[in-house]
Amino acid sequence: MVRYKVIRYCQHKAVKKRYADHYRLFEAIYDSLNEADRDATSTYAMIEKSIAKLPERCQAAVKLRLDENLSNGDIAKRMKISKKTVEIICSGLQHLRLLGNLHALGNIAI
Repeated sequence: MVRYKVIRYCQHKAVKKRYADHYRLFEAIYDSLNEADRDATSTYAMIEKSIAKLPERCQAAVKLRLDENLSNGDIAKRMKISKKTVEIICSGLQHLRLLGNLHALGNIAI
C-alpha cells in the first residue's frame, strides 16, 4: 500500500512538473509578444509557422509533445521508434530556439 502511494506521488509530481513547464512556455511566449499579437490565434499561428520549418519527423514529434502533451516514451510508441530517437528528434525545440522565433523557450526544460 505504501509502495502505491509513493508511485502515485511520483506520478502526480511528474504531471505537476509538465504542467508547470507548459505554463512557463505559454507565459514566456505571451510576454514576448506585443499587444496586437497576444490573441490565441496569432500565437498559435506563430508556433505552427516555426514548427513548419523543422524536418518532417521532428515536426511530428514536436506536435505530439506540444499538442497532446505526450512523454518521450508515448511519442516513441506512437511513431514506432526508440525513446532515444525521440529525444534526438525533440531537439527540434532547440532548433526553434535557435531560429529566434520562440527565444523565450530557453528557460524551459523539455
